[in-house]
Amino acid sequence: MKKIFTLTGMHCAHCVRAVEDMFDTTAGISESRVRLGSVEFVASECWNDENKLIEALEIEGFRVSNITTVKEGST
Repeated sequence: MKKIFTLTGMHCAHCVRAVEDMFDTTAGISESRVRLGSVEFVASECWNDENKLIEALEIEGFRVSNITTVKEGST
């Protein structure tokens, strides 16, 4: 399952790295791409830690302002 979180509070390369580190160490996420203002990631179908991940992002000072689920086969 591919998802995109739109984030506020990301202002610099340090912010991007902090989010990359978080997603790199989250079980159930196989790949992620972090940019200023968003993170796109692929999670296993049985992954159900979205709320925990959002809470962790908020603790780091970021806010998830939008969540998009990309249907398989979509670009």
